[in-house]
Amino acid sequence: MPLKATLYKSSKESNIRTDLTFVESTLKELAEQKKLEYSIIDTADMTESELTEAYTKALLPSVWHKYRIRTVFGTNRNSGCFFGKEQPALLLEGDIWGIYPHEKDGKKVLMETFLANLTKTME
Repeated sequence: MPLKATLYKSSKESNIRTDLTFVESTLKELAEQKKLEYSIIDTADMTESELTEAYTKALLPSVWHKYRIRTVFGTNRNSGCFFGKEQPALLLEGDIWGIYPHEKDGKKVLMETFLANLTKTME
């Protein structure tokens, strides 16, 4: 199955924790090379229900791969409250199944790092 990437981000958020310029240009470059398909979803226009559904979809790969996303996209008390807003999210489906950023073995794995490594491996 080909790789499909979905970037969740808000067009109305100014306090962003990700280098979106790098992320979007890398996704575009990989798509032009036919390495993946991608879409960008603007969370600014999503309802709370739609955001919750998207966050729940992102939980699945985190459970499967045993990495943490609760405090990456929220707080201990309010899981997912920053998902696609202050903290953009990259959901991958297909040959690679995952959500970025996430926490693995106590270290945060950024979507920028993942995309840089993916670009190197697909050359």
